[in-house]
Amino acid sequence: MSDADRPKGKCTCVRCADRCPDADEQRQSLCGAYDQTKDRNVRLLPPGQFNWPDSAPFEVGQNYRLKYRNKGRISPPHLEDVEVESYELSGALDLVQLGALIRSTCPVQTCPLTETFGGSLDTTCGSLSVAENQVPSGSVGFWLSDQPLYRYDMYGKVCFRYGEDPKFHTVPFVGVQPRTDAIPEGTLVRLSLTRSWKPAGSDAAKKSYLQISSWYL
Repeated sequence: MSDADRPKGKCTCVRCADRCPDADEQRQSLCGAYDQTKDRNVRLLPPGQFNWPDSAPFEVGQNYRLKYRNKGRISPPHLEDVEVESYELSGALDLVQLGALIRSTCPVQTCPLTETFGGSLDTTCGSLSVAENQVPSGSVGFWLSDQPLYRYDMYGKVCFRYGEDPKFHTVPFVGVQPRTDAIPEGTLVRLSLTRSWKPAGSDAAKKSYLQISSWYL
């Protein structure tokens, strides 16, 4: 692909994180963005890698003029992966402005959490996940919470509880926002799916697990 053919777009960073609960538990730095030119979610990655080696050079709400290419090897449902070739900061939004931009430009799901990602989530366990043979059309989505989510940490990780006893689901939080005890009903939430993995030594099938990346009041 020639330089002139590379996708160029105005992208707004909608999520940044410095950790990700993958199987190896290694520290990672990730950044999700929305390409307003192409109307698509993108996951900004350095060339040839799946995470930034130290910290991503992007902050939530920043606008960039980006030149990127689709990652050569993509594993569904992670179709948003792109490799950044160049970037130039062009402005920034606060969280209120960012939430308004997402509502006006991005598809927002208004169903129960368990029905997001096209109804592909396995709801039979406490965690929500999709199997490798039942992947949805993407790994990122925005959702308007239909009920409050309450903080419910597990195994030293920040999680949120969806639903009531005795049947409820726990969803890990992997963003960088300040601690909160609850995400109110009607909040715009960014959801994502982990890369497919299974616990070390387990005979279980690999799955992609639902996580909360960020929210916008």
